[in-house]
Amino acid sequence: ALPLIEEAEIDAVMVRTKRRIKSRRRAGHRFNREGTAIALELLTPEQLQQLLKDPALETMWCTIPVAGISEQES
Repeated sequence: ALPLIEEAEIDAVMVRTKRRIKSRRRAGHRFNREGTAIALELLTPEQLQQLLKDPALETMWCTIPVAGISEQES
């Protein structure tokens, strides 16, 4: 087995709909009250701006743990 790299985290944004909105589709994703974390590297700058500016969505910066990444064999 390959040795594990120390647990890392990637920057992300947590997105969920505001209180009276059940579901909302924006930037190619569907959101609800539970919330969804999306890695920033998966969003274009335009998609991120759509999420941040949408009045029906709540956003919060977060990180996502990336566990179990193995070192590549040379």
